[in-house]
Amino acid sequence: MSNSQATAFPLHQDSQYYGQLSQHAHIITIWIPLVDEDEVNGCLYVLPGSHQWELIDSARDENQNMRSFIDVEERGIPIPWPMEVGEMLILSNMTFHGSKVNQSEAVRWGIDIRYCRSRSTHTTTELEQAGEDFMYEKLIRTAGCIPMVVCGQGEK
Repeated sequence: MSNSQATAFPLHQDSQYYGQLSQHAHIITIWIPLVDEDEVNGCLYVLPGSHQWELIDSARDENQNMRSFIDVEERGIPIPWPMEVGEMLILSNMTFHGSKVNQSEAVRWGIDIRYCRSRSTHTTTELEQAGEDFMYEKLIRTAGCIPMVVCGQGEK
């Protein structure tokens, strides 16, 4: 599958996949490479400062990847983020990121973990609460249950 466009993942915001209301939820993605990643095997690229942008309209392409309706590279230059096994990258749901074609003969493996705050455990704005409620309902519909709840110590 070397040099196949199928190994590339276009620049996107995770909230483009989740749905419009999710832009108001505080969701993080933790990317953990299981092999060393560099520009040859398709490491992640990140658009610095894009976590502060609004949600950019998009639609799915023929491969079901989200494609933004504007050229986001006109607003910033994506930088490669090579990583070694044992490192991790934390991104918000609004950060533009993606990967380019894997030009090596090896598979690029990684773990993608998502975290969204639990409902009613903190003070939120109405928009944040709507976003978190949206994600909660989406998880219930998709998984049939909340996959995992992490609780800390304290009143709530």
